[in-house]
Parts: sequence; structure tokens; C-alpha cells
Amino acid sequence: RQEDSLEISMTKFSHIMETFIDVVVRHAGDPGFSHQLNEGSPEEVIDDVASGIARIGVLNFDTKRRDYCLDKFRSRRLEYHVLTYAAPCILIANNHPLLSQGEEITLKKLSDYVFVRYIGQYEDFMNRIQSEHGVQNLNKSRRIIYVHGRSTLLHMIGKSDFYGIGIYDFSMQESVYNVRSVPIKDCSDLLEFGYIVPEKSE
Repeated sequence: RQEDSLEISMTKFSHIMETFIDVVVRHAGDPGFSHQLNEGSPEEVIDDVASGIARIGVLNFDTKRRDYCLDKFRSRRLEYHVLTYAAPCILIANNHPLLSQGEEITLKKLSDYVFVRYIGQYEDFMNRIQSEHGVQNLNKSRRIIYVHGRSTLLHMIGKSDFYGIGIYDFSMQESVYNVRSVPIKDCSDLLEFGYIVPEKSE
């Protein structure tokens, strides 16, 4: 392991990945390095940092689960630092039929469309959303497609009338994937983003 290597484990958000790319490109002229980026669930990020596979973990969780998450970090001897907060948004293709018809995009209107989500229970907090129509439990959608990768999810949404849940647009979201982020009206939920590192030895 090189001292100047960047070994990160992250949850599946393109904003984090883009930041990683910016950093490694900025240091591409360094004489030597061996960088590593792992993507996974919050649980996998925690395991990677606690086991030493990654030096830093960047993850997110529902603010309502904050106390539970902080207890988990402490039990694994990890320091936690807040980065930012973001509201969940609807992910939808730029040429979605509802947009073409000039319709307001709401979770209720999307209930007849296919919902695309990540595999695993760790994403459930993003699939029960408080909005103007009350709590929308997207896990009870009639048609769901489960995927593992971030790119797969965005490609699938961009090439169909399916939808998903994410956060605000990242820099190449529309140009590369044909996907836009639509705020959820009267949404009271927030995602907290932060990073974890091993506790310093006494």
C-alpha cells in the first residue's frame, strides 16, 4: 500500500464518484500511486473501512436513522464527519411521456410506471417517502426492477418511461444518461451524507 494512495469505499451516488475522479485526475502527474474506489451498500462501506480495505468511507443515511448509524460507527471504532444534506428526488428520462404532456411529476402519477431500485434492503429508507400525498411506499409498487449498479439504473431510466429515486442532478446526468432529477413536492425526508475513518489510536 502506497502512502499517497486514495482508497475509498462509497455508496452508489454519482456525485461521490465524480469527486473521486476530480481528485485523481488532478494528481495524475504524481510519480506513483495506486488508487482504489469500491461501491456498495452503507453496510459494505462500514465493513471496508473497519477492516482496512478502505482508508475512508463516504456514505448516506436517512436523517431519522442518525442515532442508530452513529451508534454503529462507534461500535466499529469509526469516526464520523458530516458532509451535507440532500432531499430525495424522482429520477426520470427527459423524454418521459408525462413530461412531454406537460404534466406535473409526482410519485402518485408515476404509480402506474415501472419503479427501478437497487437490490438490497439497505435502500429501503429511500423508498418510503413523505410527500404531499402522504407516505409513498415504493416497495409496494406493482412493477419493480431490481438492479445492482448505478450506471445500470441510470441507463435503464434514461432509455424508458421507468423512474427511480436519487438526489439532485450531477454534472453529466442529462448529457450522458438522458435523466433529470425532479424535486418531490412537500417532501420532508432528508438524506445525510458524511464520511467515516478509523478512530485514531490513543
